[in-house]
Amino acid sequence: MYMQLAMREVQSGLTLYPRSEYLLLCQGEIFCQAGESVAALKLFKKVSEIDPDHPLPYLNAARVYQQLGQQLQSLRHMKLALNADPSFSVARVDLAQHCLHLGHTEAALQTLESSLRLARHVSEIKEVLTARSIATMQLELEARGLLFHSRKTIDK
Repeated sequence: MYMQLAMREVQSGLTLYPRSEYLLLCQGEIFCQAGESVAALKLFKKVSEIDPDHPLPYLNAARVYQQLGQQLQSLRHMKLALNADPSFSVARVDLAQHCLHLGHTEAALQTLESSLRLARHVSEIKEVLTARSIATMQLELEARGLLFHSRKTIDK
């Protein structure tokens, strides 16, 4: 019910402002919540065409690809987000989590350290510190032989 209401409001705004990056991103996020990945990806692509220097459409697309299990596409879009804004710490945290998922704990910690230096908001700092705590714990478990990774590889 709330998603339908939100979608109506966003569509109403888009009739007045069809190239509004904010409204298009909102619509894409609503599609994500509804499980409509293809529609969401199309909207994120449209926003990136309107403003190629905006990191959010790339990051949102990376998250959708991650959910779809398309690791290579996800990684590609995380890098596009960081190319658009190298100081975008949220994208760095996502990249670190991607490294953790693949069992590359040291790389994740390095990425998180740079993310902490670049964080611009308290919420970003909290997210980085939480992810760093998890990565540090994972590293300790690996060192004690209590956690093993199969060194997952990136998809095709």
